Amino acid sequence: MEKKKIAQVELFGIPIAVGPFEEFIEMIMAMVDAGEGGYVCALNAHMLHEARRSRGFWRAVAKAGVVMPDGMPIAASIRAIRSTHQARIAGMDLLPDLLKRLEGTGRSVYFFGGTDEMLSATDEYMKAHHPDVRVAGMYNPPMTHDIGLLSDIMEERINAAGADIVFVVLGCPKQEKCMAALQGRTNSVLVGIGGALPVMLGMQQRAPEWMRTNGLEWLYRFKQEPKRLFRRYATTNTTFCLSFLREFAQVRMMRPIRSGLSKAFQAMRGKGGKKKQKVVLLCQDRTSDKLVDFLSDRRDKIEVAGIFSDDMHHLTSYPVIGRVRDLEGYVQEHKVDAVFTQIPERTSPFVSRLYRSIRRKYIQLHFVHDSGFERERIPLMGGDSSGLFIESNTQRPAFMTRHLVKRGGDIALSLFGILFLLSWLIPVVGIISWFLRGK
Repeated sequence: MEKKKIAQVELFGIPIAVGPFEEFIEMIMAMVDAGEGGYVCALNAHMLHEARRSRGFWRAVAKAGVVMPDGMPIAASIRAIRSTHQARIAGMDLLPDLLKRLEGTGRSVYFFGGTDEMLSATDEYMKAHHPDVRVAGMYNPPMTHDIGLLSDIMEERINAAGADIVFVVLGCPKQEKCMAALQGRTNSVLVGIGGALPVMLGMQQRAPEWMRTNGLEWLYRFKQEPKRLFRRYATTNTTFCLSFLREFAQVRMMRPIRSGLSKAFQAMRGKGGKKKQKVVLLCQDRTSDKLVDFLSDRRDKIEVAGIFSDDMHHLTSYPVIGRVRDLEGYVQEHKVDAVFTQIPERTSPFVSRLYRSIRRKYIQLHFVHDSGFERERIPLMGGDSSGLFIESNTQRPAFMTRHLVKRGGDIALSLFGILFLLSWLIPVVGIISWFLRGK
């Protein structure tokens, strides 16, 4: 069966699926029908906080087959930053509806995690409400933070049971790490449901509809578990606000500016097709014949000023200006648009320092590889049939703007975020106090 393409938007560096609620059910069913495994994450502010703390956890979430906008802040951020209207896809709503969708399909489910009491209640609930859905098994693993041990136990249990869907109830971030560790080791589709299971079973009360609609479900949960959630909300909400402000500034403000600068720069450089890009070549020994031919074929766009090399006897039409160590002084005195280099960056500390100096001057830096070089390559100007590949990592407007955002922008956004949080915290504390006194 052909896989249905999932509509996604990138937010906070994570590809998040978008669409109506019913499509998320069908996305999961399509993963089950494909029989290739995969896992589903429900992204909320707490998960984003954990992703900022741990690069490994961020990769685990980003590689999920489907990332749902579970939290109201995530759904609101998609609307504000990506201009895409997206409703919240709550795991508490998805779990019962997915079980209904499985009725009559012959598919089986497995519940991994929770407590013995919760699994016992789950068994009774499934028999009473979903008797047509086959339960392949349930297991409450031993309490441990060893992800390797947990993933081994999961692999053994669910593969032996042959379940189609596994509902993982280990809580964030443990369940996401375990699901990522099982990627490629099972054909079951893993769905992280966390706190959705006790709510479905009636072991925990859910907020009224009007609170959920207005994004106040977190306040109802805080009333139920104030000691556990106070510190979590204080840290995760702060992290989320800072992440939102930074993402909003980069996507809605800096990227249009960067795009405009890039277009203006290209128009200024290529106006009338008369102005060429002035480049120099940098190599340790002799220049690659492929590179010389490549540049010669583009004389209408590129003007080669000369070669910097420790081999002073190049048999090319381009003059040898100096040795490798002379390049830094040359680019300071002459206007150079780009440097084509055949010397890897990690050759020596001197070369690394030289390349950093070139980048600080916003000069384009292109690394040249022959086709036999075993790594991912990016063709320049549509590629080259001779097998020469150029990997570019610096463009003037884009690099300059990104540099400003990462340095001064982070400081400004942090200060603004602190002021925003202070203005937000005072009324929220008042609401919480009023809500607790009323009960």
